Amino acid sequence: DVPLINAVLHDKVQLAQQHDVELTVDIKNTVFDDCDENGNIGSVEMYDLCSALGNILDNAVKASAGSKNSRVNIKMFSEMRYLFINCENTISDKRDDSFPVGSGLGLGILNDLAVKYDGVFSLEEKKGRYTALLSLKISEK
Repeated sequence: DVPLINAVLHDKVQLAQQHDVELTVDIKNTVFDDCDENGNIGSVEMYDLCSALGNILDNAVKASAGSKNSRVNIKMFSEMRYLFINCENTISDKRDDSFPVGSGLGLGILNDLAVKYDGVFSLEEKKGRYTALLSLKISEK
């Protein structure tokens, strides 16, 4: 149980509900097995992890809002010294203008985090769905 991650997820669940988007979260328990007292996972800082989760979910909810059967599925797991966040969402053909000004910065932040942690950020559109994948290398401090 990681309070900062829970706070981000709680906020994004509310955002999804406000826009009639079904949000499913699957975080493997082992992701946080190696957290230090500050919630960092090896070299991956908790602040950066919260930023990554928040930005990916903001983008997914925004892209999905207004589509028929709006849905966002996010998974987080660790494997082979990498932390993975995989998010898939439906794509709306309608634009929802109720999102705050400043939207659009998230993809740059996600790219910066991938570079910072020797990982990869990719975004793919296929068959009416977006799939975002972020990998962050978990190095020793």
